Amino acid sequence: MKPARKRRSWEQRARENRESLINAAAKTVGEKGYEGATIAEVTSRAGLSLGLFYQYFESRGDLFNQLLPAVGSRLIATLGQESSSVKDAVEGEKRAIRAYFDYLDSDKSIMRVFKEAEVYAPDAYNEYLANILRRYSKVLRRQKEQGEFQKFSEKELEVVATMLTMARVEFYERFAESDESSEWICDIFVKIVEALAKAK
Repeated sequence: MKPARKRRSWEQRARENRESLINAAAKTVGEKGYEGATIAEVTSRAGLSLGLFYQYFESRGDLFNQLLPAVGSRLIATLGQESSSVKDAVEGEKRAIRAYFDYLDSDKSIMRVFKEAEVYAPDAYNEYLANILRRYSKVLRRQKEQGEFQKFSEKELEVVATMLTMARVEFYERFAESDESSEWICDIFVKIVEALAKAK
C-alpha cells in the first residue's frame, strides 16, 4: 500500500501561486516589456485563473511594484553567497561580478525588469536601488575598517557604491551580454575595484 501523499498547506499553496505569478510576470516583461505585459498573459503563463491573480495582487500596477523586489531578492541572495567569507575586497568583487553575469545569463528577463522599472514602477525601482546601495555601502565600510578604501570617507563610499553598482549594470548590457566571453569585462571591473581599494 502506497503511503498517503502529504497535502500541501494553504500557506504553501499560496506561496507557490504567488511565486508562479511573479515568475510568469518576469518572463513576460522580459519578452514584451512592462507595457506589453497583460494580466491575461501572466495568468495564462502561470497556469492560474484571473480570480487567483486578484488574491495576490490588487492590480497590474501592484504586480509591477512587487516584481522587481521579488526578482531582485534572488540576485541579492546570490551575490551575498558568493561574496561572503572572502579575504579582501578584490576577491569579493571578483566572485560577485562573475556571479552577477552568470545570473543574468541564466535569466535574460531580469535586466529588462530592472531597467524598465525606473519608468513603469518608479517607487519599486527607487526602493530596490536604495536597498542595494545600503547593502553595498555597508560592505565597503566594513572593508574600510579592514584597511581598504582608505582614500574615501564613509560618505564618499556611498558614491563609490553607486558608481560600482551602475557600472555592473552598464558593463553587462553594453559589453558582456553580446560577447561570447565576459571574462575580460569581469577582469576590468576587478581592476577598477582594486585601484579604488588599494589607493593610498
